[in-house]
Amino acid sequence: MSDSDDSIPYLDLENVPYDEDEPIDMEISLPSTSKQLPSTSRTADSRSIDEIIGGEDLLRKLVSGDLGGLAPNLDDIDMDIDLDGDAEKESAPKSKGKASSSSTNISDQARWGKRLKKFLPPALQGLMGQANLCFARGETDLAEKFCLQIIKEEPFAPEPFLTLAQIYEGRDVDKYTQFSLIAAHLNPGDVDQWIRVAEFLIEQGEVKKAITCYSKAIKAEPRNFENRLKRIELLESIGEEKHAFRCYHALVPHIPAEKGDFLIQIAKKVAMKFHEEKNVSSALNVIEVAYKKVPKLFKLEDLNLFLELLIETEAYKRAIDVLCSHTQVKIVFAKTSSKKEVSVESISIPDELILDFQSKLIVSLIHLRCFNLLDQLIQHIFDKIDIEDAGDCYLDVAEALMKEEKFEYALKLLTPLVQSTNYSLAAVWLRHADCHRAIGNLADAISSYRCVINLAQHLGARLTLAALLKQKGEFDEALDALYQSPESGVIDPGVLYERCLLFKEIGRHKDLIENGFLLLSRHCYKLRNRQEMQAVCIQRYSSRIQMLKDMRQSRCEPLEDLDTLEFGHSDLEPSAEQEWNLLLDVLKACYTLKMFEKLQKIVFTIFFSKRLVSYQKEIEFLAFLSCLYSRDYNFGYALGKEYLAKDMKNKRLWNIFNQIIQNADDIRYIRFVSRTFSKYDVPQYVNIIQGNNYLTSGSYKYAMNDYIALYKDIKDPILPLLIGVTLTNIACQKYSAKKHSVMTQVIAYMEEYRKLREPEASQEVYYNFGRMFHQLGLVSLALDNYQKALEAENEWTRKYPQYLSLKAEIAYNIHLIYKASGNYDLARKYLYDNIVI
Repeated sequence: MSDSDDSIPYLDLENVPYDEDEPIDMEISLPSTSKQLPSTSRTADSRSIDEIIGGEDLLRKLVSGDLGGLAPNLDDIDMDIDLDGDAEKESAPKSKGKASSSSTNISDQARWGKRLKKFLPPALQGLMGQANLCFARGETDLAEKFCLQIIKEEPFAPEPFLTLAQIYEGRDVDKYTQFSLIAAHLNPGDVDQWIRVAEFLIEQGEVKKAITCYSKAIKAEPRNFENRLKRIELLESIGEEKHAFRCYHALVPHIPAEKGDFLIQIAKKVAMKFHEEKNVSSALNVIEVAYKKVPKLFKLEDLNLFLELLIETEAYKRAIDVLCSHTQVKIVFAKTSSKKEVSVESISIPDELILDFQSKLIVSLIHLRCFNLLDQLIQHIFDKIDIEDAGDCYLDVAEALMKEEKFEYALKLLTPLVQSTNYSLAAVWLRHADCHRAIGNLADAISSYRCVINLAQHLGARLTLAALLKQKGEFDEALDALYQSPESGVIDPGVLYERCLLFKEIGRHKDLIENGFLLLSRHCYKLRNRQEMQAVCIQRYSSRIQMLKDMRQSRCEPLEDLDTLEFGHSDLEPSAEQEWNLLLDVLKACYTLKMFEKLQKIVFTIFFSKRLVSYQKEIEFLAFLSCLYSRDYNFGYALGKEYLAKDMKNKRLWNIFNQIIQNADDIRYIRFVSRTFSKYDVPQYVNIIQGNNYLTSGSYKYAMNDYIALYKDIKDPILPLLIGVTLTNIACQKYSAKKHSVMTQVIAYMEEYRKLREPEASQEVYYNFGRMFHQLGLVSLALDNYQKALEAENEWTRKYPQYLSLKAEIAYNIHLIYKASGNYDLARKYLYDNIVI
């Protein structure tokens, strides 16, 4: 084109995306900015160009050579998936101004999905005719100028773009494609134009864009059968099976009855695909469409599929009606008060009816609760159906009876099945056992479940058999039913979990520990030595895993354990919460049996669990306790130090940590405590740990400083007692000065301890006074307090003597006093009366 005044600047357009699903109605007028010829009498449409074809930018994109406006998104091409399609939707355009004389024809065309062309005004029609005449004479430049002038006056008319496309056909492929697409978009109801563009794009190898054009054509004419088939063919050619299937689904309602065989073929193909995806309702809908059009063309295999879908969707009455219309089955229905209820008076089943139809008929009658016919139907099965050749019919009917809770009748069919040669299978035995269990025949049910387990490794049968045996009190046999040999292959975690619960119920703690640890360790790294246990002391889960891998790699060891059992996936696999509760049960069993080293090993192994990550805080605390129980103070100190850093205010942690540092012979621990007190804001009462360390190490003055500082702020009876003990040790030193003054202070603090202690603790108070006087050498006062301690009792010491009574300790100290004085008889008497081993 030239750069003269006749050029059209608004055709130099760019880059706005085009939505191919946007509805287009060509009942439009010129934009308000356009120059309108005096001879035209059209009324402006209220919609803008953006609402009509995506704006002038679409024209810019197409003219500039960017076909991205037609770039296909295959997820959006099936705009006609609705089975009714656009063919049922009327799109009667609103007319403004004078009514057209062809309004009736317009409505008819719109009803069938046709959109009307946009006719040029009379003045421009003549110019368009001149352009076509010039093109016919070969004056293409002049024809192009006329077309551009028309576009300038009427930018939304498709005729000039069609002529421009013809001008460039065979000369410039890109421009021909651009102008053809513009013309198609400006008149989307022109199906032939869409098809011409699609065929040209196929020749150019642009299959996906051609598919989009066919989708536009189908949207304009939804009932065009050939266009739909062509689109499916193109989709299959590029491997888009998923989208082709969707188009097949949309095609079914539009296949005419004249092509009945093809209709049934496509409907079966789509229905079977839906059935594979467990979408039974959609599969039935597709078959229903075909059946309503050509019911007489349905063959036996087609009817069998149709009946199967009806039964799966519980449309039993419909299934019987279909059978009666295609076979010689005769059924007399009785009148009922409700339309939903079905009652059958009599039934006649012809001998020549195929077996599948017979079983489906009987199954439908059972689900319709026609129980008055059960004896007749079962007798018909025994008389007409050979169990060795068609045992499936027996099983289908038995399953229907089980669903309706007619277990006695189901057993009549299942018993000969399990006794047959060809159908004595695990699935049949399982249903046989379920029927016996439902009617309460536990012995027969147990026998049948054993047959299931012998024939197949069935999880449900194992669990049910174990439950029945446990119900009868046969726990050992129940455990045997749940036993899985490691040599047999894959271990089922669901069965092993049930076995652990049974061990817990009958109190077999060792077996619970062994099997529970086996189950829990399936998602853990097994620890091989103490160096790997040390990795647990790093508190972050990811850091522990990485350290463990680095340690094994440095020792050239395999990362994974080679001797582990293989666990399979189970439908009844325990949840994370259930496994956490099982872990607690296992640890309680270890504690009961005083297997503290095993307890520590289990907890440290669970530190690497992949399923119990949400319980890491609880597992850390359990590991801390396990170190205390197993007397592993090195790991206990490491864990406790990290644990305290997170929660300095936790009294329980400080008490456990105090036990660890008191029992461990390592001065590093008390140094850590001293540094912690100086760096962090710890609870004031925790300073008693430091005082206790000074007291046990003989630094009495430092201990007194800590105790007295605490006693000023905390009036707890333990503090005056500790001060009294410290002063007693000072008074007992060989070279201590002012012993009398120190002893007076001892008695004063001990009296303060007596006042702060509860009256229920009188035995403890007298005992501590006796110990104080005994250590100071005041034997008579000590003996007097010991005697009072022996006589002091209350309901708590009588109820929990093993925890609260001090009689044994008191009697032992009294016996020491009498023994030192030479009164062996009296000393022996106190031992015999109060100390029992």
